[in-house]
Amino acid sequence: MKFQSVPPFSAEEMASIRKVLLLQRETLELACFLSLYARDVKAFERYIAQLKTFYNDYRAVMPPSSSQGALLGLYLLGLLSQNQIADFHTGQPAGLGGRDGSACATRSASG
Repeated sequence: MKFQSVPPFSAEEMASIRKVLLLQRETLELACFLSLYARDVKAFERYIAQLKTFYNDYRAVMPPSSSQGALLGLYLLGLLSQNQIADFHTGQPAGLGGRDGSACATRSASG
């Protein structure tokens, strides 16, 4: 079996991989907003679950998203409105806190 791209990637390969990842993330973010517009909570939760991978696993490869805080905030508000308090506390997305553990709301309010 022969692979076309195997790590470590060249700078040119990383640039194209980054573009594909950005396109995938932006598509999922738009799908989240569209599912909210359509009032489809289950679809929103599915898209958020997929986005968590981009927000957490690829944060060193990709620049931060301008929609991340809003989408994760809406997700957490949805958990609270559905009275899923345990999920709110235990299933809190890791991307909500900064690398130093500070919350996004604290960082954006002061910055």
